[in-house]
Amino acid sequence: EGTHLLTINAYDTLDNYKRVNFVINVVLARPEAPVINEPEDGIVTNKRQVIVIGQAAKNTYIEIYNNDLIAGNFMDVDGQGYFRTPLTLNEGQNRIQATASNQAGESLRSPAVTVTLDTRLPDVPGAVSAKAQAGGVIRIDWQKPMDATAYGYNLYRYTTAFSDVLKAEKVNINAIRVNRFDDVPPQDGTWYYRVTLVDTAGNESE
Repeated sequence: EGTHLLTINAYDTLDNYKRVNFVINVVLARPEAPVINEPEDGIVTNKRQVIVIGQAAKNTYIEIYNNDLIAGNFMDVDGQGYFRTPLTLNEGQNRIQATASNQAGESLRSPAVTVTLDTRLPDVPGAVSAKAQAGGVIRIDWQKPMDATAYGYNLYRYTTAFSDVLKAEKVNINAIRVNRFDDVPPQDGTWYYRVTLVDTAGNESE
């Protein structure tokens, strides 16, 4: 980068020559916009922090924007052309972008990656009922709360009434995707059940 002098000497067969000088001004171009590889665009999460990973031109430094505001400090792009930084999310929608800068200036912003932070607890399922079936099976039914976005449900049981699910045993291994479950308790007796809803952000109702 900068001003350079290029000199060309031309000789003929009689050793005559002519010298021509050229003044060349080299201007460093601004880098191209970075590309954000992670997090995935459009995800909904209940985690307040994500790791932003992307690619940009080498020998540049990166600045992260969230909802058009600068978020965090500058960071250098590594020797492979990658950058990585944690970002604290705001509740609701987060539009994450990045710019790359060098001595010539700042690039355009990268295409936005949208991440939604949702930490609100969903409503609890209603109308929970349990009925004894043949073979020691207990069928538990419930209803999805109105306006809830359900990913699935968890079912808990205990030998006495409970409100804290940490004191009970979780019956299912994977999220229950329907509004009923057939349980076989380990022994005869009186059993108490509680159903919680898990939303698409990973929040679990009380």
